[in-house]
Amino acid sequence: SRIVGTSNYAKRAGKLIPRLASGKEDVLIIGEVGSGRRTLAQEIHAARGKKRPYVLIDARTAPEEEIRACITGQQLEAAESITGRKVALIQDHATLVVSDLELLAPQNQELLVRFLKDGRKRYSAVKVIITLQQPLEQLAQSGRVSLDVVPYLEKCELVEVPALRERVEDIPALVESIAERICASFGVPSKTIDQNT
Repeated sequence: SRIVGTSNYAKRAGKLIPRLASGKEDVLIIGEVGSGRRTLAQEIHAARGKKRPYVLIDARTAPEEEIRACITGQQLEAAESITGRKVALIQDHATLVVSDLELLAPQNQELLVRFLKDGRKRYSAVKVIITLQQPLEQLAQSGRVSLDVVPYLEKCELVEVPALRERVEDIPALVESIAERICASFGVPSKTIDQNT
């Protein structure tokens, strides 16, 4: 995945990514579902170097047991028996992406806070990228984000990703990029999609 387009956001992201990748601060990305938050997180990770592990906690799809096991490194067998796959563990130099933090169960948000406070002593080179669907203040007031995690999130580098409807000039490049990827995956020549379509 990559950010493509000619909008101000696409141009700004191109300059932001190297700075966010090399900076010491963790990153908070806010934007609607489907706006490209995960793509931005992947680009930051890629800019850090390909050999670094990529660990994703997807609060929308991952079972609570898997999330707990990923954060704590405990009860791995139980989590793996539920999901049928190996749990990705946090390790030093990794990029940890917590997607849609507001959807994490309160106890898992607390475990994450504990990791951010204590686990960072063991894993000092981990880059944490957290995504939210709505502004932090709004989620904190509604109780969907734990008040314990708010001070940490306020220290992160903030990136707001506009919805695609706010940057329609990016749609042609995005369509072309997706078409190229699909054609490559089927082993067929690239197709051109008419601008009117």
